[in-house]
Amino acid sequence: MELTAADLVGFVGVALIVATYFLSQIGRMNVSRPLYPALNAVGAGLILFSLFFTFNAASFVIEFFWLVISIIGLGRALWRAVDGKGVRAAHQRADDQKCRGSNLPSVFRKDIPRPFASRADRLPAQRHVRSSRRRCFPVRDSWRA
Repeated sequence: MELTAADLVGFVGVALIVATYFLSQIGRMNVSRPLYPALNAVGAGLILFSLFFTFNAASFVIEFFWLVISIIGLGRALWRAVDGKGVRAAHQRADDQKCRGSNLPSVFRKDIPRPFASRADRLPAQRHVRSSRRRCFPVRDSWRA
């Protein structure tokens, strides 16, 4: 069997889909952010491109629906990010309420745009204290020795 350029493009699409699924399963990729459905849509599109050269009806149908569902998911993720009703906005509002007693601005870790969530982002905030930088940060008791 000879690999063509279309086959290599299809393998890149498979790698994108498998990598995003793996990262979501181990907790390193947040599926509610726009990056997850975007990478799935790109991967499905690349696989569909390769199927135009070596057609397989069953593969075409599943990749077509994968692409459509990923585009819907991407639209929903972008809508949540724009309208302020997303997870980040909810956390920011909760963080603002906890820091309301001080005259300091609140800074929440989820405001940093990152494609992969770290372990600290998945831990619940225990309480808020003032730091030396004059901001109200979430402090977790598990960080202390």
